[in-house]
Amino acid sequence: MTGVLARGAGLACLVAGSRKALVCGCGEATNTLFISTAACPWKAVTAWSVGGVRRGTPWAPATHSTGSCITSPQHTMTEQRRGVWDLFRRVNFGSYAVLDNVGEVSLPQPVPAHIPRPPYAETGEPLPPPATPDIHSLSGEEAMRNACRLAAEVQNAVKENIKAGMTTEEVDALVHNRAIDAGAYPSPLNYRGFPKSVCTSVNNVACHGIPDDRPLMDGDIVSVDVTVFIGGYHGDCCETYMIGEVDDPGRHLVRAARRCRDEAIALCGPGVPFYAIDNFYPGEMEPGMTFTVEPVITQGKEEVVLLEDGWTAVMLDNARAAQFEHTVLITDSGHEILTEFKGNGGQ
Repeated sequence: MTGVLARGAGLACLVAGSRKALVCGCGEATNTLFISTAACPWKAVTAWSVGGVRRGTPWAPATHSTGSCITSPQHTMTEQRRGVWDLFRRVNFGSYAVLDNVGEVSLPQPVPAHIPRPPYAETGEPLPPPATPDIHSLSGEEAMRNACRLAAEVQNAVKENIKAGMTTEEVDALVHNRAIDAGAYPSPLNYRGFPKSVCTSVNNVACHGIPDDRPLMDGDIVSVDVTVFIGGYHGDCCETYMIGEVDDPGRHLVRAARRCRDEAIALCGPGVPFYAIDNFYPGEMEPGMTFTVEPVITQGKEEVVLLEDGWTAVMLDNARAAQFEHTVLITDSGHEILTEFKGNGGQ
């Protein structure tokens, strides 16, 4: 496996909390990687501009390179070293294909000239974020609703079409075209050189998976992180989909990840400290703020390896990971989930 080792909070995009919020039940406690929406680095800038709350510094990827997709068909995890107290303990994460490299990645898709672009669209370099979170005006809240509504619609189109045999590049094309047809810019595209319009993270890929020519297989789980830019605002959501017949540990992981997101969102409201949702960002939530709640849950430990493409973060122990995300608006009486959409792939 190529790449660099990043442990816990050592990788800016993966902020690993020291406490475990949920137990997955796959033989190990599930580590909760609450990503403070610096999870996808472009969010660390763009969400500030829409009143989001972020921490950490966006990290710059290395020059993108492509290679052959290396997978082991229906690989069963049998023995993992888990520390000094369980060196001889067997951990079975289930049966699934393990990814340790990216497949062939095609050129980025073009964006028509009439589509309004975020500042980094041409140069790849984002503007510095403001020093404090924004409090939206009523017009700003409505613009955020519009962007998030579109993100939800695009995500729902993914839900309705994703299936075994479909490549993640085809998922990327679907997301790209739906965004363009609606007059929006796909936010990931060219953020610090990211080559695609959506993140697709399969099985043991924790986040930032680059869409490629690998077909989705029966038994895969795949997180699809959709962000669109329209009217000067970014709408952002992520769902993990189960492809075909997923084994019991995988299904349990997906349920746990979704529950983690939903229970964290349920805590949100005016006056609630951000640390209540396992986020170390200081201060309290205020009406008019928007931010995402975005847990990444893994079956195993939190160590990840960053592949040579500079983006793809895979679990060091090859355990699967699942990611769920909604954009939330804090209101006077509680919160509003701006990216709710019909159904999801984990039920």
